[in-house]
Amino acid sequence: MSAKRPKKRRSNVERSSVAVNEPQTAPASRGEDPKESARWWREVIESIAIAIILALLFRTFEAEAFVIPTGSMAPTLQGRHHDIACSKCGKWFRVGASRQDVNDCTCPMCQYTNPIQTSRANHAPFSGDRILVNKFLYQFTDPKRWDVIVFKFPGNAKQNYIKRLVGLPNETIRIRHGDVFARAEGDNDFKILRKPTGKVRRLMHCVHDTKYVPSEYAVSGWPLRWKNENGDGPWQVDHDLKSFRLDEAEDEIAWLRYEHLIPNPIYFPNTAPRPGGDWRELSVGEKPKGADGRTGQLITDVYAYNDFPFHYPSVIGNPSAEIHWVGDLALECVVKVRNEGGEIYLDLVEGGRHHRCHIDVSNGQATLTLADGAQSFVDEKTGDSATELTAQTKIRGSGKYRLYFANVDDQLWLWVNNRIVKWQSSNAPHSATFQPADGLSPKWSTEDSGDLRPVGIGGRNIVLEAQRLSVFRDVYYGASSAPRPPKRSNSDLLDYVRSPIGEVPLQDDEIRSALGNPASWEDTRFFRLRRTMEFELGPDQYFVLGDNSPQSKDARLWHGPADSFFYDTPISVDHFVTRDMLIGKAFFVYWPHPWRAGTTSLPIIPNVPSMGRIK
Repeated sequence: MSAKRPKKRRSNVERSSVAVNEPQTAPASRGEDPKESARWWREVIESIAIAIILALLFRTFEAEAFVIPTGSMAPTLQGRHHDIACSKCGKWFRVGASRQDVNDCTCPMCQYTNPIQTSRANHAPFSGDRILVNKFLYQFTDPKRWDVIVFKFPGNAKQNYIKRLVGLPNETIRIRHGDVFARAEGDNDFKILRKPTGKVRRLMHCVHDTKYVPSEYAVSGWPLRWKNENGDGPWQVDHDLKSFRLDEAEDEIAWLRYEHLIPNPIYFPNTAPRPGGDWRELSVGEKPKGADGRTGQLITDVYAYNDFPFHYPSVIGNPSAEIHWVGDLALECVVKVRNEGGEIYLDLVEGGRHHRCHIDVSNGQATLTLADGAQSFVDEKTGDSATELTAQTKIRGSGKYRLYFANVDDQLWLWVNNRIVKWQSSNAPHSATFQPADGLSPKWSTEDSGDLRPVGIGGRNIVLEAQRLSVFRDVYYGASSAPRPPKRSNSDLLDYVRSPIGEVPLQDDEIRSALGNPASWEDTRFFRLRRTMEFELGPDQYFVLGDNSPQSKDARLWHGPADSFFYDTPISVDHFVTRDMLIGKAFFVYWPHPWRAGTTSLPIIPNVPSMGRIK
């Protein structure tokens, strides 16, 4: 993503500097001393001059405003895009419009194809975010991993790009199965790069939210995504399908589990899309044929920002994205506890391994285990090993609590009422990190649903209600082959080898079957064909990635001679950014697109909720 300077505009800082130094009194009247009048005017002129000089210096050395033109950093930063509210479930989502206007887009919650009516004021494309960049910081400190940075594109110093800094000088960067690893100079082993606490939740993508359930689901009897673990059970769903109740205290753990069972959209090649697939029946209140016996599918790297059915007619959407299994998940929910004791359980499954959090409501103690205690946590700093971690939370008896439990980058996190919980082992702090299994792939069996139902909430000896159940997935960084083909495109970011040597090429039907057929996960070649890519960095060289991984022209695609993917004239582009190319750190969205009032085309309503710090 390139970052452009707004034309004929001053940054917020510049405007404030001028305003502070404006005269506060009126000019001297004719009857006053001419010397006093002259002194007053001199002070005014000096104040204005100083303000202008300071503003120019601030612009040169401290901060500057830029405009985001494309969506390679979405959802962190928005380029030219559409803001759409799904007409079925009400979910607001954004779809990119940087290349050309699109006619339709698919809701990430319910898979309904929504028409984009540009004749409506707020359906027309919006411009990208306007951001402030600190140009002063990197003159005195080194850039930090996971900073959002603006830099000069290595192939054209006149073009500014904005990405997230991932690799540091003298490291070897590895991208494997959606995660990023680094090996420092002199080390033998790669270590996973874990996101800081303040960035974990910001980079997650919502997969499901019970707030956004179409009324057609209840009318037609569409199968629920949340269901009792063994079919019939103690969990009861409310009539609106948005909350679940456990009305009786049971001695056994009663599990409510999420299965990624979404309506199947069908896009028609070479024509504008129209509601198809399961929504043909759902739209008229009928249950699609075979819906009751349908099996869910794996959670994949679907990006609503890129979901243009018109451009991607494949049944699975964009064939270069949306087909990578994402095992790093999170559960968020609001629980209303009705009694003073009992236990709450949270469970996240990845590769068949259960990452479980158990909370004792009577005293607020939370406990973490891996595979029911069969595997150990290993602290990333001290190397201390433990099969069980504990922490104190603010949960005490009956009340309303917001929980957020995440498995990200081989580390477990828990937030209670939006406050991070700190884990301990033998009264010593512990990072709750662990070692992943080698060659991780999804698991399923008749005894354990595993990755088919990877998210669960349970209760024992407790009466509670679970509201606003939401499932999130982590950013998935796709790997590509090297060297690059003569004509490169974002399809190179596909993790899977489409044409393995000595084997039949991988087809969309095989991909679709692997995603939705748990019985095949053990034997399919689909997960075996995932690539691994590595990049070596030298002194003062940095590796950058876009948050919108499937649609980001970042360092993964730069290595080797460039072609028309970037410019008409071939040039040489390396897969790194050097220190002298850095412009600064992006730190604030000061002007996201404003809303248009009524039918007017003028954006006049400030979009205050979208303003804020960039993380």
